[in-house]
Amino acid sequence: MQTYFVRVECDVTAKVHAQPLRYRAYINNELFAERTWIWTNSYLVENFQIQAAPGVYPIRFETVDIDHGCITVQNYKTDVDIIANQIRQLQKQLKKLKKQNIDKDDIKSVEQQIQTLDDALQLCLKNRTVKIITYQGETALEISNESK
Repeated sequence: MQTYFVRVECDVTAKVHAQPLRYRAYINNELFAERTWIWTNSYLVENFQIQAAPGVYPIRFETVDIDHGCITVQNYKTDVDIIANQIRQLQKQLKKLKKQNIDKDDIKSVEQQIQTLDDALQLCLKNRTVKIITYQGETALEISNESK
């Protein structure tokens, strides 16, 4: 069976009462990450890279030390969202470079990066192999082999 490489990101924040505050992230009941929360006044972008066959894969986070605090997970992003965000960041950088009259080779390099990412984005949009869904009350990845 054919498998697909997909990326998913989400933002994790924590309210810490005591250390250590640890959490685990599972996809389809497979442990993908265990982290000890060491940050203050910030959030973590959790990144999953998955090679999997078409199907539905529930995503679950659990706090290991439940009386030490809690975590909140939100803002799930798929390949399409991640690449589009990278393009926006590079476009901002390009605008600054052009205002500062930076070397034309640097500008050309950023423009090429944007074009490469745009090509990847168009391919992702065409194939759209992954999306975030709610499955049996849980956040899940749906990997599909159906092109749009």
